[in-house]
Amino acid sequence: MIRLAKELIPTTTIARIVGISASNVQRVLNKNVHLTYRVKHLPPNLCFDEIRTCGHRMSFDCCDAESHQLITTLPTRLSRDIIDYFEARYSLQERRTVQTVTIDMNAQYVQFIHRLFPNAELIIDRFHIVQLAARALDQERLRLLHQEIDQHSRRYRVLKSQWRSFHLNEDELERAKSRYLRGLNEWIVPQAAVNLGLDHAPRFRAAYEIYQTIMTALKKQVRSQTGPFTEDL
Repeated sequence: MIRLAKELIPTTTIARIVGISASNVQRVLNKNVHLTYRVKHLPPNLCFDEIRTCGHRMSFDCCDAESHQLITTLPTRLSRDIIDYFEARYSLQERRTVQTVTIDMNAQYVQFIHRLFPNAELIIDRFHIVQLAARALDQERLRLLHQEIDQHSRRYRVLKSQWRSFHLNEDELERAKSRYLRGLNEWIVPQAAVNLGLDHAPRFRAAYEIYQTIMTALKKQVRSQTGPFTEDL
């Protein structure tokens, strides 16, 4: 059993080979194998992410979501390697103390986090939510640009040169004072320029409104948690 474990064979596979349960395999390994470094106690709030390491490979990274202390970095982000790492080093009782796990939108984490941390609540990192909404907004904007025949029209120039304006929160857009907008090459109220890009574009407008709704909801959540002096997203 120990020899099989040294070959990095998952505990479930070892259990099938030996003919016992995976929990019994893990119990024997924990008793007989000297485990490599691990933090003394798992923090109640963890954060999962991927980082790019040597050779442009994606590795797994886990840290304390509050103190940002590194828990571990694994050379791969494969589910079986992540599962084996935590199950081999931390008892189920220890893993039950984890309250939250913050992740990006990687679906593979959802499939095994409750197995590792039965009492943990999953939290999607707000950065990745905003990033996904912003990417969808840009895709619709680019689709409109490709459909626009007249590349000298005001609408085309707004969509191409003023893309940052569509990513601003609505309350950050100037609604009264005109500004000279490069690319459009005219004096115009920024809110009017955004409206020009949204006019007669129902799909783009829908994406824009969803993006604004998400941004507003996240800002309200941050302010309710930390008070009125929180820096805007």
